[in-house]
Amino acid sequence: MRIRDHLRLALPEVRVDLAFLQIMSPSLEDVVADHAASRVIRVLIAPLFFGQGGHLKEDLPQLLAKLNAAHPDLLLRVTPAAGELDELVALLARWVIGEFQALSNHTDRTHPTQTG
Repeated sequence: MRIRDHLRLALPEVRVDLAFLQIMSPSLEDVVADHAASRVIRVLIAPLFFGQGGHLKEDLPQLLAKLNAAHPDLLLRVTPAAGELDELVALLARWVIGEFQALSNHTDRTHPTQTG
């Protein structure tokens, strides 16, 4: 939800919503329907997935076909998945390297969050 807040600050004139494919709500289907009912004409869908699993290969394309059929006047565009972006992969790698280096520099055999 923090990403939504960042986007809303950066793009105050744009409606920014989070949506989910399964289990959590609101669903992508509900959010797109709400956008269509509000007479929005373009929706950008940015999948925040790190891998090309079943959601991206199967679930999302099937849902997009259904949404396009239900809302033919709405332009739906899907960005590449977050995990496909070189900049994000490099950022995540730097983060893990930093965490590993911090762990490597930890000389006490207790867990870093333990006391006593």
